[in-house]
Amino acid sequence: NTTPADLTTEEATIFTYAKEILAHGSVGDETFAAAHAALGEKALVELTSLVGHYVHVSMTLNAFQVPLPPDVEPTLTDAPIFSAASDG
Repeated sequence: NTTPADLTTEEATIFTYAKEILAHGSVGDETFAAAHAALGEKALVELTSLVGHYVHVSMTLNAFQVPLPPDVEPTLTDAPIFSAASDG
């Protein structure tokens, strides 16, 4: 749960913002101020929308237990894997 060491300052700010909003559904004042200063208002709105869109898509895929294509190996080995047979 730490910020990767090889990120630029802007990338680390984006990482922290996304991690915080995903964990808490909001961001603290310090995180918001840093992201706003680094990105500006338009890009920060776009980042927030992008994170929200990702959550929407991932929840939809998880709810319908959409499997990976047969030729794709999972990269998140600790994530739940659903079988195509569970379309109950």
